[in-house]
Amino acid sequence: MKTISHWLLPLLMLTTLIGGAAFVAQYVVSYRPGQIRRPSRLQSTAVGGLLHFAASPNGDMDDEEESVVECEEGTRPQRDYWFANPGSQTVSVDRESNGCDVEVIVLTAQEAQDRRAAQASLTAEAAGNWPATLGAAVAFDRWQTRLLETPGRWRSLKNEVVNVPGNAVGMARLHGNGRSDNGRIVAEVSAVDADHHRSIHRLQARVAVVPVLRVEPASVSLVDLRTPGQVITAEVFCWSSTRPSFPLAAREKSGDPCFSCVCQPMTESECARLAEKTKTRVQSGYRVVVTVHERRPHAPPLDIGPLERTLLLSGPTDVKPLTVRLTGWVRGEVGLVPAEDAERIDLGSFPAARGTTRTIALTSAASVSDLTIEARFPEFLEARLEKDAVADGRQRWRLHVTVPPRRAAGRLPGNSEIVLRCKSETPRKVHLPLVGQATQ
Repeated sequence: MKTISHWLLPLLMLTTLIGGAAFVAQYVVSYRPGQIRRPSRLQSTAVGGLLHFAASPNGDMDDEEESVVECEEGTRPQRDYWFANPGSQTVSVDRESNGCDVEVIVLTAQEAQDRRAAQASLTAEAAGNWPATLGAAVAFDRWQTRLLETPGRWRSLKNEVVNVPGNAVGMARLHGNGRSDNGRIVAEVSAVDADHHRSIHRLQARVAVVPVLRVEPASVSLVDLRTPGQVITAEVFCWSSTRPSFPLAAREKSGDPCFSCVCQPMTESECARLAEKTKTRVQSGYRVVVTVHERRPHAPPLDIGPLERTLLLSGPTDVKPLTVRLTGWVRGEVGLVPAEDAERIDLGSFPAARGTTRTIALTSAASVSDLTIEARFPEFLEARLEKDAVADGRQRWRLHVTVPPRRAAGRLPGNSEIVLRCKSETPRKVHLPLVGQATQ
């Protein structure tokens, strides 16, 4: 009996302690929604996840691990994820690890209604109801930007736990750490409901550093200008993958009055088509229409010969202007013979020690009263112009070009040319490019 009584008392005390602990766990420290609490990884995970995440309105939930986020050089990369609480219970959202920062915003009932009017809900039942056209996607993106860029709306999971009511929709913003290299930004988010069900969601994106502004194409080949007063046009597109709007001004760099530029904001459908063509994101942009006049009133006509100009695109003050190369050819009163569209004088290969001389035939229209040599480059070139006979109503000329001995080495410079002055009712210059190579 002593042995039984010796063990009975400790056994009763142990039973009482276990029962008291169970009572305390159930009734005293039970979890209440809204309480600041960091759940343990040992808790049960809700089947399918308590929240559904998607990086785009038509994305499958929780499958955006390799999505790409574009950011400007020196800025903090970020990736926005839509999320939905498909259940009826409030879910508390917290940052699970010490990775990148995550900010959360939960839409009000009115905002959620406006969002549904702009686009289908991001809940699991309606995730596939996304507009068929790219233009609608651009419109939704702009709506999203206007709604969510309100100051003070975002709440950082670094500082607090955010409650998401049942059937609510919101956005989580994954922030990088200011890196400028092509790396990754990663964070884990935990969700817990009142029944202690728990799910972990990994948000991850690859970072691609992009320029603030881009231009397409970078070089434009203009149609030849052949007749007096002819007008031609060309267009380029300037856009931003990171900014919803930006100012833009365009001009020919030298200020030539024969060039005029108009910047037209791109429509949503134009943004969509450009995004499809360039395989980039197009948040905003301009269609720049460049008009080139062969001549304009109260301004000298364009020089005859190669046309090489620079289009200057000036955007925000913190962005270096972009340039587009414009090339073409101006045909006019003076030309080379025999080829109608001959574009340069070819001196061929010649011994550097002996130099070379070549005679080129030119013709000028009846409106040209005289033709003189105005300049030559390099300056060691020698040039002499002689008037010849008239044929078919056009004056013929003989141009003698000489490279003196031991003055040239290798290829002639790329900007080698003879410049003539055409005397007529509207005087203008004629540029005749030169090519050739001096050999040893």
